[in-house]
Amino acid sequence: MTLATAFKARGIDVQVLASRPSTAMPTFYLYRDIPVHCPIKLFQKGWAVRGDRTASRYVKRLGQWIEDNMAARQVMLVNGAQEEALAGLPACEALNIPTAVRLSGAGQCSDFEFFRQSRVGKRCRQTMLNADAVIVQHADDHRQWIVQGGDDQKTHRIGPAIGTSTVTPEQRQAMRQSLGAINGDLHVPEDHAVLLSIQQMRSESGLAALVDSTYSLSQSIGRLQYWLIGDGPRRESIFGAIRADGLRQNLAMPGSFADMTDVFHAADFLVHNGDWGWEHLVPTAIQMGLPLLVANSLVARRFFSASTKLVKQRIAEIADSPEMAAPTGAEPGQSVYWFEAGHPQTLQQAVAAVVNRLDIARERANQLRRTLQHDQSFDRVVDQYVHLLQRLAAKAAPQNVSGVSGQTS
Repeated sequence: MTLATAFKARGIDVQVLASRPSTAMPTFYLYRDIPVHCPIKLFQKGWAVRGDRTASRYVKRLGQWIEDNMAARQVMLVNGAQEEALAGLPACEALNIPTAVRLSGAGQCSDFEFFRQSRVGKRCRQTMLNADAVIVQHADDHRQWIVQGGDDQKTHRIGPAIGTSTVTPEQRQAMRQSLGAINGDLHVPEDHAVLLSIQQMRSESGLAALVDSTYSLSQSIGRLQYWLIGDGPRRESIFGAIRADGLRQNLAMPGSFADMTDVFHAADFLVHNGDWGWEHLVPTAIQMGLPLLVANSLVARRFFSASTKLVKQRIAEIADSPEMAAPTGAEPGQSVYWFEAGHPQTLQQAVAAVVNRLDIARERANQLRRTLQHDQSFDRVVDQYVHLLQRLAAKAAPQNVSGVSGQTS
């Protein structure tokens, strides 16, 4: 919706098509004057499977709805190369509407992994070859898509957008008081720091490394509040494990939020581990100026353009000189607090370095934001999307390039 809102601000006629996760959700509503259609109930998969809804039925019904209701659109942007792309691309081809598909996710959570896992994924990859444009975020994704048969002329690289949003200490304190008044678990004592983690609570997510370290962290750093945001099948077991360690008063697990802005404003730093969250969560944390504690992984190193040598050097520096000042004009990877997911001591050292000198940690976070905004500013990224979509629309209908339909997964 952030991208759709930016399109609207540039005078583009935008409509959003989204799946409906439950029958309680309306089939149509307005979001900041943007029409949002949710006509088809999302089929359920994974740990929440119930009923007889299937992917094939969902794809068929969604494609038919697009053919019946979206004939007036000039171009369609599909967010993610999964079932929505499988429904949208043939429907738009029948309507002679050009399509752009954005390859989403990273690592084990990427569309490339989805292509490999199932027959539906293979169908999606094959359907993607018919898109008028394919959008990737990184050079590695670009190369991988070409290897899988993609057309280099139709492939466009548009990186993640880093916006601007500053938070003063007064605003942070006011937001904590507001959240604490709404939910008592979110109350933060005046001298405590808020450790924020936003993860899917599943066995395969990266949350386990943090949960296993909460007791040790609280023994060495007494003034910590843990805000674990998210839902999933392991939610109850995670809550029980932390409560058994005697940390119930330091823990908040309020579930999921439709808008995470207030949570980001109230937190002191973000701990992130795993392949999920690199498209929106981490860029938003950078935009908010939150210090980042990031587990060393291929996806993380790629995002920050950091070499393995640099990451290991930073981990050693955090252990030896945790109060080192923020570098000037540094590479993005030097402004991040790195740790090894399999070595809890490195996480404890990184958390201690941040909590003991939050002023230095925030200076590093601001340096990271300035560095990434130089090449990946929000306005520049939106302009790239607008230019691409208008060019596609102009080829199909030179007389009118005003309408864009966005389809989200």
